[in-house]
Amino acid sequence: MYRITHIDINTRHEISHVIHRKGKASLWEIICFVTDCMVMTESGMQLAQPGDCFIKSPDFIEYRHTPVNAECGFIEDWLYLTAEEMEDFLGKLGLPVNRLIRTRNPLFLRAYLQRILRERNSLLPLWEYKCSNLAEAMLLHLAQSYKEYKEKNTIQYKGFLQLRSYVWAHLEEDWSVVRMAGEVGLSCSRFSVLYKMRFGKSPNEDLIELRMEKAKNLLLSTNWRLNKIAQVCGFQNESYFSRVFKMRTGVSPDTYRRELPPIPSET
Repeated sequence: MYRITHIDINTRHEISHVIHRKGKASLWEIICFVTDCMVMTESGMQLAQPGDCFIKSPDFIEYRHTPVNAECGFIEDWLYLTAEEMEDFLGKLGLPVNRLIRTRNPLFLRAYLQRILRERNSLLPLWEYKCSNLAEAMLLHLAQSYKEYKEKNTIQYKGFLQLRSYVWAHLEEDWSVVRMAGEVGLSCSRFSVLYKMRFGKSPNEDLIELRMEKAKNLLLSTNWRLNKIAQVCGFQNESYFSRVFKMRTGVSPDTYRRELPPIPSET
């Protein structure tokens, strides 16, 4: 049975407020961040974004504060509870402990917390059991959302890899962020953010680097004229290709081709 000891919704903290407490035996904390917040996780201090949830185990330190340069303090929904089988239950649900859980919904826990508050305040017969059932339902909902997010993220990541491989194989085509985003069913802005998260660079920057890499390979492995290499690699024309190439490498394509790197000797 889950026993809720403390609970609150829309808790607002002053910008200078810092929560820093040692863990309490048998006391679990479940939080949903309504605004950005810096929080201690098992990976160190991390930025929690609106909609991120966090399940803190009893032995883990409680430490969070407003991010630097924020204009106001952080807001959160939360509750403390005790449960003998909590760790086993979370393991069965596949919910991570002391790590951020993304939901993208800043009010993800609020409906459950409001119902728990109403039951606590009513003091009607069996209110403790109703609160316990609501807490369990809340964790089940969170686990379902987390699993769906992971599966979607995995599928989306595979889609990005497939797209990148296809672009590499068809660099001669007219690629744009609009077209690439459309291939994976995302808006341009969302696609650009996720692409940079996955590959460490913007779609346009990655596209240019892919074209440059292919151009270098063709310069060293073929006798093709520059206009053909430019066409195959997707550059508008030979002049534009030469200008970009020199800007990126410091030498012209012809110079790069003449200065072949020595073939490494066998040992």
